[in-house]
Amino acid sequence: METTSATDMLLSEGVILLGAAVAFVMLFRRFGLGAVLGYLVAGALVGPQGLGLVGGGESKLAIAEIGIVLLLFLVGLELHPARLWRLKRDIFALGLAQVVTCGCVLTAIIFYSTGFTWGAAIALGLPLALSSTAQVLPGLKSSGRINSPFGEKVFSILLFQDLSIVPLITIIAALSRNPADAGGPPGWMMAGYTVAAIAGLVLAGRFILRPLLGLVGRISGVGERTSRVIMLTDTSSKVPALIQPSGQKALVVGDNSMVPPIDFLEDADQVRPGDRVITSGDAGVLPPGLVIGQVAKDPGGRLRVRLSADIERLEFLRVLRDHGTPAVDTAGDLVVPPETEEDLAEEAPQDTGEAVDG
Repeated sequence: METTSATDMLLSEGVILLGAAVAFVMLFRRFGLGAVLGYLVAGALVGPQGLGLVGGGESKLAIAEIGIVLLLFLVGLELHPARLWRLKRDIFALGLAQVVTCGCVLTAIIFYSTGFTWGAAIALGLPLALSSTAQVLPGLKSSGRINSPFGEKVFSILLFQDLSIVPLITIIAALSRNPADAGGPPGWMMAGYTVAAIAGLVLAGRFILRPLLGLVGRISGVGERTSRVIMLTDTSSKVPALIQPSGQKALVVGDNSMVPPIDFLEDADQVRPGDRVITSGDAGVLPPGLVIGQVAKDPGGRLRVRLSADIERLEFLRVLRDHGTPAVDTAGDLVVPPETEEDLAEEAPQDTGEAVDG
């Protein structure tokens, strides 16, 4: 019975919250005040400090976290990987400048205006330098500025703030004198664990996942128990490629080296070392979207591809079978041949004097 009553209460409060949110958001948007302010006013009005129609926020934290996750998921659906790669300079330049500058200023204000130690001032100042992604992004989306240059810079700063949470937690754990768990390790040891975990993830992605996801070549012959593979490094290998984020097309040509060159590039000025190289699917040689590697530049200035797959230490291969896209040989029903005057005359209805329903 208690579970049923709690569920009924949660449902009734949910209906009240949703109704108030919809009403106030529509009202505030009509006056150009934004949706976030409407949500805040609606919550304050129906909450315990207002009309008292719903309880406190502690019982709704789990549902609220799901809402934040869905919000970030929807933003991720609208974010193209090429656009994210293009914003990398804004993310790590503007984002780092904002977090460091605001964090240092707030830390200094807290230290000189209170009796706190430097450690306590840092623990308070750095988190206060972060903004609320869940509040800023809806404002950008409602105003239609999320894809504008201003919105992209704001999004870049917010993304870096989200990425900086882990280092900030590490710094605060290192400064902590009293761990949350009395039997737990001290702060400096927790910081060491965090750094080791991050380093382990980077090494695993570089040396384990990267060789597993890289293209090796294509099968040129099949026997009863063996197959012949033309490697990307073979001189007879020529793979049509697409370079991201510039969208330039080229050929990755094997030359018996572990870093094959890039030939027939459309515009070399738009390609930078570190750009992603994938198969383009042109000429039906390979299916599109397979990871080849990253652009590199040799001492002579020639652009090459640093392969994702470690071809020198291959132990097993995964075969991807591509059936391709069926070609359209005849016009069929897809393309209607042009009608002639004779065809139009034959299709024109004759006046027989009879009425036709419909």
